[in-house]
Amino acid sequence: EKLKNVQVYSELEVALFVTPNPLSIFSKGIDDMVGNKAVVSATHYPGIESTSQKANPFLNLFADIDIVGVVKLFSIFIILMAAGSIAGEREGKTLQMIFVTNVKRVEFFLSKYLAFTVVVLCSAVTIFIIPVLMIITDHQITTGIAFIPGVVMLLFTSLMYLSVFILLSLFVSAKMATAAQSVLTTLFIWLGIVYIYPQITTTLSKSIYKSPSKIELDSRIKRIDFELKSSGGNYMLKNQPRLPSNMSF
Repeated sequence: EKLKNVQVYSELEVALFVTPNPLSIFSKGIDDMVGNKAVVSATHYPGIESTSQKANPFLNLFADIDIVGVVKLFSIFIILMAAGSIAGEREGKTLQMIFVTNVKRVEFFLSKYLAFTVVVLCSAVTIFIIPVLMIITDHQITTGIAFIPGVVMLLFTSLMYLSVFILLSLFVSAKMATAAQSVLTTLFIWLGIVYIYPQITTTLSKSIYKSPSKIELDSRIKRIDFELKSSGGNYMLKNQPRLPSNMSF
């Protein structure tokens, strides 16, 4: 259709869109950073552009959330629910009544852990199963053979992630005197693990290896374009790859 509407081939401009990955609903990954659109034309630099920006600029202030982000927020609910369980029973004097019987401390701790794990398992399966059913029943979405194993791996990883915070919450709750102290301490630990630690590692990695920014890359592309246009074909001849001098055919 575009070939019929152009006078010369230099005016032809074709937009190619990358097929979205169904797993991006569960975890966006780097899809938003690399973009999903490529324009092929005689006057356009080849590359992948991003088309994920919303039409309303005010909505761009809010980050999109995926299922992994929901799991991260759900971990706060796990902390609020589990962090005060043992300390709360200590405050209510019911913990002493439990240990009067033959219940061991390890059995009591494991029973708490298994109870919260069952709640987390049911909630996580519900969170994952709804998008899976929507994708499978939609005939416009094409899923490959790796879709179901990918969802299972994401579900398993999410359960392990939430399990860590269940153990952490119960451990802190067993050490603290009150439920309020236990919840606040666990929330501070959660904040350090989820937000502060990734920021520190990102800053350290950028200080060790400084990768060029998009502005610097665009500046280099403009400089190459200027040199290419000003020197004609001499720039390509001067900068083309050359074989080592010791290689011959």
